Amino acid sequence: MAASAHSSSLSDTVLFEAAYWYACLQADTATADDHNQWSTWLEACPTHQQAWFRIKEVLCRLNDMPPHIAMHVLNRRHPHARTSRRRKPTRPAP
Repeated sequence: MAASAHSSSLSDTVLFEAAYWYACLQADTATADDHNQWSTWLEACPTHQQAWFRIKEVLCRLNDMPPHIAMHVLNRRHPHARTSRRRKPTRPAP
């Protein structure tokens, strides 16, 4: 079954954790320990693997999008966007 079919069943928390790990691992400051903790998180639960695949799928779609369209989409206000700011993320437990 495709990841898109599973994405609606993924919690915001798990998707946020996957996005956190993606950003962490892309940072110039990512360490071997970060990679080990991500691997532990990823293998801990099939839901984590589904969320990771979903993050990668979305990023792949964004990379394929022409820049002028991507900027228009990213800059527009989504009608269901939250107005409150999220708290600073904490590192997901391994």
